[in-house]
Amino acid sequence: MSHNPPADDGPAGDAAPGPESAEEFTEERFDSEIDRMWLRFRAELADRLADLSVGHPLKVLSLWTEMFGPQPGVVFSLTDRGRLHASLDVADLYPFPPERQQRLSMVRELGWQEQEASATGESHSEIPDACTLDLPEREVDKAALVVERTFREVWDVLDPSFLISEENEVIRRFTEPPPQPRERRMR
Repeated sequence: MSHNPPADDGPAGDAAPGPESAEEFTEERFDSEIDRMWLRFRAELADRLADLSVGHPLKVLSLWTEMFGPQPGVVFSLTDRGRLHASLDVADLYPFPPERQQRLSMVRELGWQEQEASATGESHSEIPDACTLDLPEREVDKAALVVERTFREVWDVLDPSFLISEENEVIRRFTEPPPQPRERRMR
């Protein structure tokens, strides 16, 4: 058993740095924690999608919105043919056309498919009304990854503590907000 001598309190009586101060804030540590939060979100979303049943859609909504933007959201449903269906409204990408077009290109790159305007109504616009993902029911992890990237990269959601889900009129959070740093105690 090793014995460490007591810490030198120094001339001003300040306590030596303890474990709390050993973990100084760094950009890498912050980015790593955000990545861990998104990983937990993705796992939780995949679990919720695996429990999805026909006729009971799951909505994932952001509490974070841009100044002039609508509320970002994705709706999941399970078809009676065993397909996992996800959709987002193109109007929710951004309210102004140039930025909306750019974000539409981004969701296409992530694997979303444009829903024909004629299938969603009588719109005669070149911009589709919705984008969809249609996957086999067992590909919940892939769906969760695409949706994570959509919220992060397209809608710039900072972290998943800004996201909620609604299923059967029950609203749930995916993660708790990150803990705030504790203030040092006075001795």
